[in-house]
Amino acid sequence: MKIYKVIDPALPLTEGLVFMGAGGDPQEWVREIPKLLAEEKIAIVSDESLWKSAYVIQLSPLRTDIILEFDIKKVHLQKLALWRITNRHIFDVKWWSDYKHDWFSEPLFKEE
Repeated sequence: MKIYKVIDPALPLTEGLVFMGAGGDPQEWVREIPKLLAEEKIAIVSDESLWKSAYVIQLSPLRTDIILEFDIKKVHLQKLALWRITNRHIFDVKWWSDYKHDWFSEPLFKEE
């Protein structure tokens, strides 16, 4: 799956998960999170088709966040909400809508 670098946080996303401080290879997150969610009976697919799009945000040299926009037809939203809350000790994960509101009041990224 193509992973885009965020230039402007005004992305036209519906909803998604933002994994804050997601180090390592972004492709690994794109591949492995659906497997985890399928095991928990939250997602109906266990591959990257769960995601409509994926983005990487580099907020500092020490922090990378990954935005994964999900296909609403492929997740049990109530279970996903509960999973997100109960796994805060493992993943620092937010809803895209909350993250965007909390972190961005103006574009922070410019094309290089």
